Amino acid sequence: MEQTLDTKDIQVLDTGKVFSISSQDSNYAYLGGDFSTNPNDYVEILIYDTNNNFLESSTVDESDYKSNPETGLKINTGTVLRKLGYDRGRYVVKYNFFRRAAGSNETVLVNTDGTIYTGEPIINSDGTISDTNNNKLLVKENKYYVHEISDSRSELRLAPEKINDVKYNDDFLKVQTERNYIKIENGVRFVAVNSEKIEDSVVLQTPPNQEVSKDIIGGILSINNAFVEKIIPPPGSEEDTGVGKDGETDDQSGRVDARFYIKDLSSAYPRSENQDLYFTRMYDGFKGVTTIQELENKYGTGTGADGKGFTIEDESLELEGIRNLDDEKWRPFELVHKSGRNNLITLKSITTRPLNLEAHYRWELSGYDRDGNSYERIVAGEAGNSDVQWTTPFGGNSRVIEGVGVDEASFAITSGDCHVGVRLTVTVQDVAPSTIIYPVVFETDEDR
Repeated sequence: MEQTLDTKDIQVLDTGKVFSISSQDSNYAYLGGDFSTNPNDYVEILIYDTNNNFLESSTVDESDYKSNPETGLKINTGTVLRKLGYDRGRYVVKYNFFRRAAGSNETVLVNTDGTIYTGEPIINSDGTISDTNNNKLLVKENKYYVHEISDSRSELRLAPEKINDVKYNDDFLKVQTERNYIKIENGVRFVAVNSEKIEDSVVLQTPPNQEVSKDIIGGILSINNAFVEKIIPPPGSEEDTGVGKDGETDDQSGRVDARFYIKDLSSAYPRSENQDLYFTRMYDGFKGVTTIQELENKYGTGTGADGKGFTIEDESLELEGIRNLDDEKWRPFELVHKSGRNNLITLKSITTRPLNLEAHYRWELSGYDRDGNSYERIVAGEAGNSDVQWTTPFGGNSRVIEGVGVDEASFAITSGDCHVGVRLTVTVQDVAPSTIIYPVVFETDEDR
């Protein structure tokens, strides 16, 4: 077999161990099993002339190769070459066997907001592409591009294209996390095998519409509240103000209460030093609130401090449609925008939850940027072309980052006169998720 790694790389990567990827050893389950047993497997063909000059590459159709556990993989090279237009001649053919972790070799059409277009495209006389309503469509590769290479050239940073698709963005986040959380929506049930009693069974069956990958072998399976008949809250417990906390609080009663604070402002420019890092007033006002109507019922309809204290730009977006908060009533966190320097803010969860269970965190930015006399929803991406960007974990062009254990996140505000809100949703297995949103809680103004 041809080796494409140089000797130095082999010495670094070679462990000297030999094992089968089809092994039931839980240490290797993450590899996904034998080739062709995983739906993400594919074969790449590289075609050269007899002088070893590269001609082209392509993906082999699944119908052109067969896998047999005993004899291995058989590829019909003649058929593959003819499909690619090589009817005659002598060629050197090489194959690569890949397992896709994220993205694909396909191209997609997207609208200007990044959503994937699945209808029939129209190719115009000037070469542009549009949908049936004459809206412009863009061609994007369903891949991730190299955003930055370290000075030592030993590390690189990938970033997603502007593709607003759940699977595309989720796959990108999953390859960055060591562990992934899978929730089985409709639960599992024990099934009896052969003549054993159901109460003695250790075999679980998932719903027919939810397949479980072999990757979970060696993972942790949690069935919450399996033996719980009743939950009695502790008597006389005092309300937790959250102020002064720097970590999460354990609560074994099954309660989840999402909350966060500002952990680090060393690379930001606060307008004053005595601002509330714990958003106490915001938390008291927005806890348990999900709609504008609920806020108006609570505080009235006035936009000043004696009422609800905010201005709405787009009612259809509910709380994310708020573009400005009254400073006296809500005390948003004020930052100074300095040309050429971003405000970098680190947030950390101080959620109350059962700490013995894994938690999935979803952080989402919202808000508005003022351009002249108009307000536009904030755009995520690189500085110069956007207003905000998640930096750790890196969020690329997405306003959302999420994952198991992502209880801390940093983002940059790159523009002035920008009002940014943050939503945190914490999900613990078999417990109702908890969400807290602080609309346009950060404000940046030009230095004055």
